[in-house]
Amino acid sequence: MRIDVRKAGLMAATLLALAMLPPSARGDKGSADTLNRECELGVMLANQGKFAEAESVFISLLSHSPDDARALVNLGNLSLLTGKRESARVFYETAARRDSLDPGIQLDQAVWLYLQGRDDAASLAASQAVYRAGGTTRAASLIGGYEEDRPHEDGSEGPGGVGHAVPLADLSAWIQFPLARPKDGQRTVVHRKELAATLFPDPHRNSAPARPAPETLSAATQTTASTRRAAEALYWKR
Repeated sequence: MRIDVRKAGLMAATLLALAMLPPSARGDKGSADTLNRECELGVMLANQGKFAEAESVFISLLSHSPDDARALVNLGNLSLLTGKRESARVFYETAARRDSLDPGIQLDQAVWLYLQGRDDAASLAASQAVYRAGGTTRAASLIGGYEEDRPHEDGSEGPGGVGHAVPLADLSAWIQFPLARPKDGQRTVVHRKELAATLFPDPHRNSAPARPAPETLSAATQTTASTRRAAEALYWKR
């Protein structure tokens, strides 16, 4: 995937300038239902791997509602998925200022930190998101691939116990976050189990899960499918 860094930077600057417009300079806002439908369409396209189409939808949403945290964080996700990490950081920070109570935005920031190789900061951000969400289960439900392990009808607990976040996605899969010019310490192809362990560590596990053999990592295919799986590891604000 070839990334035009200059064009990406200009686009991000334009979008952020639009987001900061004062109310008097904003265009007409659509109805709440129209904005909701626009947001849902963008999220659906993004999870189908149609990133360019999704970006167009979120740009439209932002033009109709310049202070909309949904458009900002979701554009941050698209920036992350297409290798524009600095743009992603700025979008996330702006979205967090717009909606400071949303733990999902902080989870996306934790993923960003993890990809930058800042594991301690990623773990701290994720733990704060879990606290803000009211627990691991609720925090995990904000991103794709998890559900709550509920008690059975007879009252017995499921395999994970009450309040445990059960993975639905294939945690053995590699996921790709492209980057035009990787630097030392930054991650591009990551193992979902390691990412999950950073975001939602198991309190009963004394150490991180074993990393697959290096030869497996070097053989990981960097495909559209692996990038689409990366979209499932992010929080999409609706």
